[in-house]
Amino acid sequence: MRPTSTFAVFYFLTRTQAFVLENGGIASSSRLGRISKPLTPKPTIVCSATLQDEVACDKLEQSSIEKTEKILDESSDSAGSLRSSIIDQVFPLMLTLCKSESTDAAMMVDKLLNRLEMEMNAGNENVSLTNKHYTVAIDAWGKTGHEDAPERAEMVMERLRRQSKSNPGLDPTRVTYNALMNAHAKLDDHERIATLLDEMEKKNGYLSLNN
Repeated sequence: MRPTSTFAVFYFLTRTQAFVLENGGIASSSRLGRISKPLTPKPTIVCSATLQDEVACDKLEQSSIEKTEKILDESSDSAGSLRSSIIDQVFPLMLTLCKSESTDAAMMVDKLLNRLEMEMNAGNENVSLTNKHYTVAIDAWGKTGHEDAPERAEMVMERLRRQSKSNPGLDPTRVTYNALMNAHAKLDDHERIATLLDEMEKKNGYLSLNN
């Protein structure tokens, strides 16, 4: 795990005492007491150091990208036509791509989310978008460490905010904010992290340890 991510975890925990990042990914929140010393998070392990495992991981990423392209090709018809058998494959595929920590994979996650949005807006009853879909997309960009990742992650968050205006169940959660702050932490944007923390604390009583 990069040093900036270690800083992010400690910074988030000491400010909110209400959530945690584990293994560099998405984690559920839990009650936390006062923290007197920095935490040392578990290192993120996507591939081992061996060439054989690196090749296997590359093949997994390529396979996931190919599956995504196939789904997008098969769903190239008008919005609202995506079959439930294809929709069922999308979220697990998004999770797999997210673990790749590559820009190509993050772009594929974004494209899958775009398609689901199109289907939902077209009235496809087989689609049930949740904030988890958006959180995974934000996390996928954050994990790349690319210089444009925070901006792309912010764009996904803005899409989530727009969707939540008509569907309150899609409101960003602590985990969603976690993923977005982690994206900014990779580039040491402490000012934006502080702003997001304030926003999160004011929203729905997130500062309370009972939430």
